[in-house]
Amino acid sequence: MSKETFCEAEERRFEKIVNFGLPNRYKKIGIVIAIVSFLSIIVLKISGVEFSETLKFISKRVLLVGLLITAISKEKVEDEMIHSLRVKAFTGAFISGVIYTLIFPAIVYAAKLVFNKEENLLTDVGDFQILWFMLFMYLVFFYLMKRKV
Repeated sequence: MSKETFCEAEERRFEKIVNFGLPNRYKKIGIVIAIVSFLSIIVLKISGVEFSETLKFISKRVLLVGLLITAISKEKVEDEMIHSLRVKAFTGAFISGVIYTLIFPAIVYAAKLVFNKEENLLTDVGDFQILWFMLFMYLVFFYLMKRKV
């Protein structure tokens, strides 16, 4: 196998991954999954029912899967403009996620100092929190930009 054909094959595989998208009908499925999971987390929290860490872990991951399915589902008309909006939305979500990850611990630290809570002043942002924030921000940015066009 020559080097050119190997590089071309790798480029083709990369393009397939980059341009991956679920059919449009999955967007509704992802929204339903995310809403049901989000509501179940809230209802269990409000009701005061002690639920296991396993159920909490699963509910959070199902919420992320629902948001991801919604994010990677194609639009009814998938053209160059939609692709450009997706790139801008992912860029905005990534930058927002980094800023959130850097600033949130400082805000929590300041709040704990003000309210004199001495236990564990520095807290880190968890993986679920970062992923949820970035996927949510992507969807917000994408739909706001799409509405403007």
